[in-house]
Amino acid sequence: MIHPLGLVFRGTRRTLVAWCELRDDLRMFRVDRVAGMDMLDGPVDRWADRSFAACIALVEAREGRRPPPSPL
Repeated sequence: MIHPLGLVFRGTRRTLVAWCELRDDLRMFRVDRVAGMDMLDGPVDRWADRSFAACIALVEAREGRRPPPSPL
């Protein structure tokens, strides 16, 4: 199960940024490789450390650089 946080555009590729419950970590998924999905009903929990901004900060910390800017 994932909690979508935002989309990143890199050239012609779209990447979904999401919190992955299986890995208990932020992950990025190429949209063109997603085979299917199910929408679940119910409330959505919000966490400050599981946000799009937190994901960008995590990428910066792990890779020692900022992610490439979106062309939009």
